[in-house]
Amino acid sequence: MNKRTASERVNKRILNDYNMEQSHARKKHWSWWTTVHSTNVHLDPRINFTNSLI
Repeated sequence: MNKRTASERVNKRILNDYNMEQSHARKKHWSWWTTVHSTNVHLDPRINFTNSLI
């Protein structure tokens, strides 16, 4: 159950927070943009953590 909710949170971040759902990217570009947004999802907590140390 925890894995499912975690994946749904990641999908929400990619589709809603990074506006992937409203983008007009072609289907072949979706994999590229999904990779970019997935990287951003992982970098957000690191940036917040390093900013809290300063």
